[in-house]
Order: sequence, then C-alpha cells, then structure tokens
Amino acid sequence: MLTKEQWKLENQEMKGIGLVIQNGDTTLLENLSLKMINDTLSYVADVPENVEETIFKLTSYKNDSWKFENPKHTFPKSIEYIKKKDGFEAIVSGGDRSFKLNFKRD
Repeated sequence: MLTKEQWKLENQEMKGIGLVIQNGDTTLLENLSLKMINDTLSYVADVPENVEETIFKLTSYKNDSWKFENPKHTFPKSIEYIKKKDGFEAIVSGGDRSFKLNFKRD
C-alpha cells in the first residue's frame, strides 16, 4: 500500500489531494485544503462518500508540528503533521484507533 499527498499553493490557499494506492489501483482519493475559516486555520477533507466536507481546526502548533482536530467526527478526530528531516509524519487518530503515515519528498 502506498499513501501520497500532493499539495500546491493556489489563490492564498493550500490545495491538495490524498491518494491510497493498493496493487496499482487507487482505492481512496480525497481533496484536501488548508484555509482560513472564521479566523482559524483549518484542514478540510472532501471525501467522495461523505455528503459534506470534514473540517479540522488547528488546535496546536510548534515550529515543527501542526495538530488539527474535530472531536465531533467519527474517525479521525485528530490529524497531526510533524516535520522530519526528509519529509513529514502524519498521526491520524480518534478513540482507540490511530496510525502513522510517513511522507517523503519526491
């Protein structure tokens, strides 16, 4: 399984796509964005099977990490990006479930 995110700056907003590829087939494709909503930086995921976008508000940040949360969402409730020497680590969690993704620059 391969997980990828591709991001670009477009009209003062970061836009991206998230892909999960298994056995050469794309099994998940989601549109992502980082944008200001009501004066709060938010991570927005638009997944085809959901009726509405899911919004995660920035709740904490440091020089090398950013945590976005939506406690009302089923899963995940939290997405945290941590800058590493060669890319980023993402920690996706909620309830008693969690997993890590490691992203490296192409």
